[in-house]
Amino acid sequence: MKMYEKHNNQSLLHNWYHILRIDGKAFHTFTKWLIKPFDKSLKRAFVNTLTSLMWRNHEGIQLAKIWYHQSDEISILFHANEDVNQELWFKWKIQKIVSVASSLTTWYFNKYYNYRNNKIAFFDTRVFSLPNKDEVYNYFLWRTRDCYKNAIQSIARTQFSQKELHQKHSWMLRDMISKWNWLKVEECSNFDIYWTYILSWNDREYYLKDNFEDIKNWLEPHLKTYWE
Repeated sequence: MKMYEKHNNQSLLHNWYHILRIDGKAFHTFTKWLIKPFDKSLKRAFVNTLTSLMWRNHEGIQLAKIWYHQSDEISILFHANEDVNQELWFKWKIQKIVSVASSLTTWYFNKYYNYRNNKIAFFDTRVFSLPNKDEVYNYFLWRTRDCYKNAIQSIARTQFSQKELHQKHSWMLRDMISKWNWLKVEECSNFDIYWTYILSWNDREYYLKDNFEDIKNWLEPHLKTYWE
């Protein structure tokens, strides 16, 4: 039996950069009754969950360096240094990592969230590896862009019908929103539009600015500071 079990017991590469992406399960149903377009109690529960996942007192995700939350997902960068004798989180065993990350996130989120309709949140996790720092930067830029797109869609869904939104790109939706005297993108906080980063070198929360160039300009120096 151990032979069969060992066959699927794969491990991460020691010297690559690893990303955990933790997603809410069926959150389109879970969030159905929340305040639209942005529910502050939901976001605060995610931020509290994020900070609880930081490695403190032998709890949390070991060797994690950068945490980012947007929509119903959390992205976490973790990696080892060049010391081959360094203690690794579950010895980099993939099944252990994804199962424990899902369990921790589910526990912390349900602890912090103020429930409505007696619903309980569940999370799933995937883990994958990136070969270098450039790809780490590209990954977080990709997720931040996705967050912007989700925010625009969330605002648009409160103002237009599904038929009006059909096959509309984000820039089209933003133009549609700007033509009406309802909630505009510019009136939303950066916390609403881009949500939050936490970098472990000083445990501070960061909120991003209002366009993709600002994202790039913000992200690159902060990641560079982390690398150093």
